[in-house]
Parts: sequence; structure tokens; C-alpha cells
Amino acid sequence: MINIKKYFKKYIFSAEEDTLKRNKQLANLSKLEITGIKGLILTKTLQAEKERVSVNIEVSDIIDEINMNIIDLARILGIFFDNAIEANKHIDSQKEIDIAFFKNVSHSLIIIIENTIADDSINIEQIFAEGFSTKGINRGKGLSIVKSILSSYPNVTLNTNVTKGVFTQIIVIE
Repeated sequence: MINIKKYFKKYIFSAEEDTLKRNKQLANLSKLEITGIKGLILTKTLQAEKERVSVNIEVSDIIDEINMNIIDLARILGIFFDNAIEANKHIDSQKEIDIAFFKNVSHSLIIIIENTIADDSINIEQIFAEGFSTKGINRGKGLSIVKSILSSYPNVTLNTNVTKGVFTQIIVIE
């Protein structure tokens, strides 16, 4: 009986919890009506989970249009997710990525992506420079691509912050 209880706790109950969490995330994503962005987030969430990184998704408002080219936004979000997954590989404790979509009172879309990091000493000024990387040689193209894409959108701002083991990217699309 003891072995059966252990088996149920380890395999059955944990699988049920994972299913409930995934269903909650899918329900939350139903408010995001931009198919390409929704698909990207689901794909990156599955990729993160394979790396044992927990992903929390919140979409508080119906998002049915974005005042930005969807391909450009998908590239940016893909880079942010890839960087967040990579950053979590170096953490032994709680590995986490949080993403939220919501509209503010002026109906601007705000997208927040936060992830845990191992090192708080990241120089925000340097990370957007082409070729700069904390991961080694021949890397460091992603955030410079983000900077280049955003330079053609005067209605979009990006705020980046590092505090207490959390790296935060906030995109505001007017």
C-alpha cells in the first residue's frame, strides 16, 4: 500500500496538477485573439517546461489587435522567451518565466515578461549592443535585433529592469 501511495503521489497526482495548470493557462490565453502570438507563446511554454522552467501566463483583457506588425512582435517575444529560458538554465532553485498582457486606461497594450536570473549584475546599457553576450563568443544578436526592430516603431517603448534575481522586459504599444 505504501508503494502504491508513493506511485500515485509521484506520477498520477503530479500529472493531474500539470494538466490543471496547463488548462488554466490555455483558458487564460483564450483572451489573446492574435493567433500567431498565441501559438508562439504556447510553443515557447512547452519548450520552457522541457527545461523544467515554470511558465505563468496572464491575459487580463481581450487582445484582438496590436498596433504593431505581428511578425516583428513575434520575433521580439521569441527572443525574450529564448533569453529567459537560457537564463533559467543557470539557476538551481525556482525557475520561472511570467508573461502578462493587459491594456491600461489609455488602451495601450502592455506586455510584461519576467524571468528569474542567477546574476543581478547585468549591465542594462551593454546587453542591447550587437555582439554583447553573457553566454560566450559568437552570441549576443537577439537583443540588438530587438533594438533594431523597435527603432522603426515610435509608438512602442521598451523598459528593461533587473532587481533581486528577476529580469523584467516591459513593452508598451500605444
